[in-house]
Amino acid sequence: MVVGIPGSRVFVGMITLQAHRVRLPPKYGYSLLFRGKRVLGLDVNPGRHHKNLLLPGIAHATHWQRWPMMDAEPDGRELTFNQWLTEFLRAANIITTFQVPSPPRGVQLRLIVNEDFDRR
Repeated sequence: MVVGIPGSRVFVGMITLQAHRVRLPPKYGYSLLFRGKRVLGLDVNPGRHHKNLLLPGIAHATHWQRWPMMDAEPDGRELTFNQWLTEFLRAANIITTFQVPSPPRGVQLRLIVNEDFDRR
C-alpha cells in the first residue's frame, strides 16, 4: 500500500504486509517503509528471534520495532490479522479509506517446473 499526505500528490512511504499461508500460530509481518528503509515494524509470531542492538534482550514472540532504535518491544496480545493491522496503522498514524481482506489460509502454493525448461 502506498502512503501519501492528504491533499498532496507526494507519496511518502509504503506499507508491506506478509502472511504465512499454513503456519500455526499464524505468522504476519507489517512494515512501514520510508525511502526503502523500515521505520516501523510489527512481527507477529516470527519464525526467528530478534536480538536487540541497544537494549538487552532477545524477542522470541510478537514484537514491534520503531525507528530509530529498531529494538524489539514485546507485545503479548493475541489478535487477528485485521486487529493487528488496525493496531499497526494506529501506531503509524495512518488512516485508510478501504478494507484489507485477511490473507488466504490453506495449502502453500507449489512451484510448477516445466520439464522442457529443465532439459535446456
